[in-house]
Amino acid sequence: MLKEFKKFIMTGNVIDLAVAVLLASAIGLVVSGFVSDIMMPIVGHFSGGLDFADMKIVLDEAIVAPRRQHH
Repeated sequence: MLKEFKKFIMTGNVIDLAVAVLLASAIGLVVSGFVSDIMMPIVGHFSGGLDFADMKIVLDEAIVAPRRQHH
């Protein structure tokens, strides 16, 4: 079973998938940092100093079920 697993791991598809996952996570971190550290301060400056960190739009109010009383 260990030989079969090693043979499966050494195929090109698994290695390509691992490289793709690593690249996608690295690119995601770069894009996230670029947007939060470079783009949003510029947008905030040109929009009159708005801070977008606490802004949100509520689409539907939350429906909370009443709690049951244990007797």
